Order: sequence, then C-alpha cells, then structure tokens
Amino acid sequence: PFRGFVQEREAVGASGRNWLVFGNPHARSDFLYQTEWQDALRRSALHRLSLAFSRDQAQKVYVQHALREQGREVYDWLQNGAHLYVCGDATRMAKDVHAALIEIVAEHGGLDTDAAGDYIATLAAQGEPSQLFAFDETRGIVLARADALGLRLSEHVESGLITLQQVD
Repeated sequence: PFRGFVQEREAVGASGRNWLVFGNPHARSDFLYQTEWQDALRRSALHRLSLAFSRDQAQKVYVQHALREQGREVYDWLQNGAHLYVCGDATRMAKDVHAALIEIVAEHGGLDTDAAGDYIATLAAQGEPSQLFAFDETRGIVLARADALGLRLSEHVESGLITLQQVD
C-alpha cells in the first residue's frame, strides 16, 4: 500500500516528508520495488529510505533495529506529528517493533518504560489501524486494506515495512 501512497502524494503535489524503513531477508532477491524506491528518492517523492535485510550478514538486522539506529529522528518525527504505519507479519514482527518504539520514546523522550508505553498507546488510539496491515501500535491508517487492493496477506508476511509520514 505504501507504494500507491507515495505515487498518489507525488501526483497531487503533497509536500509533507515521508520515510520508508524496508526490511526483508535478502537485498538481492527480496528488495521489492527497489528501482521504484530509488527513483522516488531521486525525485524527492520519498525523502528517506532505511533498509534492513536480515540474512545478508552474520548478525540478523530487522526493521526494529533500523528504527533503533535512527531513534532520535524517529522520535522527532513522531513529536512533530508524523503518522506511523506498520506493515508486515503481526505474529512475529509486531511485538519487536512495539518494544523498539517504546525504547525509542523512553530514551529520546526522557520517559520511563511505562510512560513511553502510554505515549505509544496514545498514538495508537488516535489512529484507525487496518485489521490486515497495521498493528495496534500505529498512528494513522494504512491507505487501503489488502483485500481492497486484491492482495492476500500471505504475500506480505515475510516483508517488514515501517513508514513515517509527516502530514502536510
């Protein structure tokens, strides 16, 4: 869904920044829409792209690791009204992403773990998460449900996708 989101924002001339954190097992075989993302970066239709390919090195790197690496900026974006969309495998990825977000908010917001969890819960309560793509920890909505796009959730189970979108 984020692909269509970026395409539509470019078509209507939206000016808010957006950031994609993309993860999958292997860059060579699993970097879905690689040239589209790179072209979108060149055109400034996509403002940031962070990658996490879990099986391309000895130590696995997942999207939650990429989020933690950029924790200060993730926190700043959230503080400045960014919407967070999380797409991927809810059975394995969701708890790790949720924990990473709490750690980011605690560290960069100067909060204890409980207060950081409340902050994330407040963001989630402000949004309308999709039952198919977004986890409860999200703020905002995924633009289209998978079934509305003619997709099956199983087609996306192995991909980890986190996006941050600043509204215009």
